[in-house]
Amino acid sequence: MGKVEYFEAVVGREVERRVRGARVRVLRELAEAEARELAETRARVRERVEEATREMERNANRAVAEATREAKTEYNTIRTAFFKEVRREVIAELRAFTQTMEYVDYLKEKIAENMRDGLDKLLLRPQDMHFAEEIKKSTDDKISSIEIGEDDFIGGFILLGEKVRSDHTFKTRLGSL
Repeated sequence: MGKVEYFEAVVGREVERRVRGARVRVLRELAEAEARELAETRARVRERVEEATREMERNANRAVAEATREAKTEYNTIRTAFFKEVRREVIAELRAFTQTMEYVDYLKEKIAENMRDGLDKLLLRPQDMHFAEEIKKSTDDKISSIEIGEDDFIGGFILLGEKVRSDHTFKTRLGSL
């Protein structure tokens, strides 16, 4: 083999080695670029999934909060209607009770239980004034006066003193419920 042929063989091997090296570098760089791009794509997809998850959670929380508000509103509406109806029924029952003889006995008993020093004036409903003498006698005339109350208090009575007010009206009792 001549020098030229030997030189061509050496140069050919060197070119081949450099081409293989370049090919390996290019393939490595291409693989690295693809890996980076894949990692970036995965990160972008992960971010989108996380944002979509957060948005779904926010929407679910809003829906739950709205449903809770609606349920509370409906509950309060039903509860209020129920209490109004019960109150109407109780008032009707109390008004019916005031038409019985047991009511007169109730008044006498409760007035006697609540009489104490300083309470000597009795307020009754206008409808109950026809029981005034009977009530006064049942307290051994400890009541100095019996007068008509200022408003309709469904039933019951008010005992007054100089500085004391003892309210035993059905209306007040209902108001405290």
